[in-house]
Amino acid sequence: MLLSSSGYLKRANSALIYCTYLPFFKYYVKRKFHKKEVREHLQNVFYNHSLITDAYVEEYGKPLQENGFYTALMRLLRYREGDLNSEELNTITKPTLLLWGEEDKVVPVHVGHQLESDLPNAKLITYKKTGHLLTEERPHEVFEHISSYILN
Repeated sequence: MLLSSSGYLKRANSALIYCTYLPFFKYYVKRKFHKKEVREHLQNVFYNHSLITDAYVEEYGKPLQENGFYTALMRLLRYREGDLNSEELNTITKPTLLLWGEEDKVVPVHVGHQLESDLPNAKLITYKKTGHLLTEERPHEVFEHISSYILN
């Protein structure tokens, strides 16, 4: 099962990877994140902005307050190998359920359609008026689709 998964991303360029070894680079990353308020970041991942409550802002903001978060981001950037290409995906024969928000700005729905095409036994289900956090915006529908998929 893949929910709004990334796909077809290449490894980061060498210059950016080398920057992650600079002693003060994590402060640059932290500053970049803090240019926007948590609510603004959430508006990028939610389609329905009315769902963004103060509780969500507080909860999603907690990791941004921890220094380890920025170190982890740099390590992810440094060691991420890149996603599988179309030929490699074509060799995966396991049944795969793909769930996607049609208004996803982080990983657009066209990535889901491409994955459905490249994975031989994939089924894509999309949700209208839904962004990247489909489990937050459509929890019941996601639960029903996953349950139905597993039981069938």
